[in-house]
Amino acid sequence: MVMLRNSSLIAAGFVILLANGISNPVYAQYSGASKKSFELEEVVVTARKRTESLSDIPEAITAFSGLDIDNVGITRIKDVADLTPNMILQPSYRLGVVNLSSRGIATPQQGDSPVVINFDGVQAPAQDFINQDLFDIERIEVLKGPQGALYGAGATAGAINIVTKQPSNEFTGFARAKIGNANAHRLVGGLSGPIVEDQLYFRLAVVNQDRDGYIKNSLTGNSLDFLDEIVIRGAISADLDNLRVDVKASYTDTEAGASYYESLPLLPDPVQQIDLLFGGPLGRLGSDISQGTFKNHSNQQTEEQREVVTLSVKAEYDFGGGVFTSVTGYNNSEQSDYGDLDFQPADVLIQDVRFDVEVFNQELRFASDPDARFRWVGGLFYQYREIYNQVVVLLGDFTVGHKTLKESRNNPLNAVLTDGKDTIDSDAWGVFLSTNYDLTEDLVLTAAIRYDKVSIDTAYVGGAPGLLSLAEASASRSFDKWQPKLNLAYNVSDDILLYIDAARGFRSGVPNPTAAFAGGLPRFIEPEIADTVELGVKSKWLDNRLQFNAALFYTDIENRHHYFYGAALQSMTTYDEAEVKGMEIEIAAILTEGLRLTANYGLMSAEITSDEIAEYYDFTTGEVALAVSNKGNTLPDTPQYTFNAALSYEIPVVTGINLYGYAGYKLVDKIYFDTENQIDTGSSKNNVDLRLGLQTEKWDIVGYINNVTDERTYSNYAYSGGQGNYLPNEPRTYGVELSYRF
Repeated sequence: MVMLRNSSLIAAGFVILLANGISNPVYAQYSGASKKSFELEEVVVTARKRTESLSDIPEAITAFSGLDIDNVGITRIKDVADLTPNMILQPSYRLGVVNLSSRGIATPQQGDSPVVINFDGVQAPAQDFINQDLFDIERIEVLKGPQGALYGAGATAGAINIVTKQPSNEFTGFARAKIGNANAHRLVGGLSGPIVEDQLYFRLAVVNQDRDGYIKNSLTGNSLDFLDEIVIRGAISADLDNLRVDVKASYTDTEAGASYYESLPLLPDPVQQIDLLFGGPLGRLGSDISQGTFKNHSNQQTEEQREVVTLSVKAEYDFGGGVFTSVTGYNNSEQSDYGDLDFQPADVLIQDVRFDVEVFNQELRFASDPDARFRWVGGLFYQYREIYNQVVVLLGDFTVGHKTLKESRNNPLNAVLTDGKDTIDSDAWGVFLSTNYDLTEDLVLTAAIRYDKVSIDTAYVGGAPGLLSLAEASASRSFDKWQPKLNLAYNVSDDILLYIDAARGFRSGVPNPTAAFAGGLPRFIEPEIADTVELGVKSKWLDNRLQFNAALFYTDIENRHHYFYGAALQSMTTYDEAEVKGMEIEIAAILTEGLRLTANYGLMSAEITSDEIAEYYDFTTGEVALAVSNKGNTLPDTPQYTFNAALSYEIPVVTGINLYGYAGYKLVDKIYFDTENQIDTGSSKNNVDLRLGLQTEKWDIVGYINNVTDERTYSNYAYSGGQGNYLPNEPRTYGVELSYRF
């Protein structure tokens, strides 16, 4: 696999792509197509905050219909990332925290995602609202590259729109039951229909899932990654002539295992002088994970509890020459986890974490006549957010052996080592305008701009142990930025669309938790700015039996956000400068009637371009003993390449019954966890998923195997308790799913 090294190679690659008629990426252009169709059907999306055909939008967008979601088995954001080029999602120490990385820009553990995620038009305001169960979904839209001009602060690497199914004017319903290994169950059901025919409708859906867990504790024999979760979602819609109002609410209650890291002995540092300073291996360089045994021997279980409440009200009024939209959202999450932090048989370090969020969102916008030569969407956005972030580290009593959660909580010998308790209040507002103008019948210019300002107040509210230095415990900062976007699109023919796009993304600076701040890091990290230039083409071939798309992009990043674990403290920092050069290709094709192929490929060169110097101090003199430059290193959380390919096949076996099969393959290059590029997942990793079953108009029965080859790797790294600690991926899972629709 050859790495892209400079812009001249990108330009040469783009010329080759054009010569072969390739175009810009869209994963499942067949989404929503009739099962018996011999033509790829158009997909309708609202990615640019108006209803448009996906193939007409001159941007890199991946879309999944409700049919895709069911047939492929998408249930979490990770499944979406797995099917999107140059995007990965790495699970973290608890279910409510994930590292979503796209085009070289990643999520710091205590920061915000670089990809804005919207549920029915309401922005998910923190990580705890992202990793929700995706059930009863109409479609998912993934926009890649900076989307700040429309979606505002935080969209430095893109945006994801998740649209749930709408209430209907006819009584419909469904039920789905999945049973798998490790005593796993997932039960989903829904009902929709009219309250007042042609005017007022309802929809109610619920999902409950539980499992014992796939990963065992070798000391206690307990399952570590257990899950018990229920989600209830309700919606009421009213159609009143030109006015439509949608009210939606959901409640999530989750209990899950957390922090099931596996500790491995440390290795010598490749830079020998570093080990000489410390008299032995230094924890930042982790361990040899190529022969990992995947055994956890924590002396106690770590458990997470989370409750999430969401409420939204969307009102649309059609004036005839345009549509006015108001979207109001309220989100509340209360989360806690308690348990091991050293991940050893001895009771050395204990964590007591809470992360509570309460958020109010309001967006007002107006979209003009979509058929006019000059079209525009403009609006206002406001968000108020309150966060309580607690990171308490306790020093245990050093006994060896299993302790229950109750015994650990009530142990009087546990001493407070770090008392990190912070409040974070923020006000954010933005104003945006996006315009489209038909210069000619085939040439369209898009110009958009948005201004965002985020004001943050943070305060320390803990007990202030003497070892913490809290001179700036209370602090305030404001961050603001204009985010422009220009796009020129040319329709070569009805089936080929070329475009060039230049856009800026902006992610606000955020405060470091007190625990990290007290360790010498800045109270606030600086805002991240991503400027991207992209060339792309979208095309259809063979009477729309083939859609073959590609994009080339270059991103210059200022203050790229990065998260790391140091001395058991959660810490955020930035790289002054970084750059990403990449390409993406996606294909959707009907090979024969009933046989469909989808494939995508992403390739990136993502490097630190500033002089990032790591300094190591001699503890006896307090002076710098060694300085190491990390310039030119690969950005953490960024694979060089990703590749996906899937075949789905449907053939009638008897009248009214079809045989359905799906085979999906994913390849991901190794991923670095650290700035020094010494801690990684090893070699590239392969994943194969299979599904096979029978389908009718009303019911399906499908067997599935995920991770068929039982590929093992690590999804997260932390240094704690003198060990390199790694979070293992999910092993092979299998089961059967039965669905019924009426």
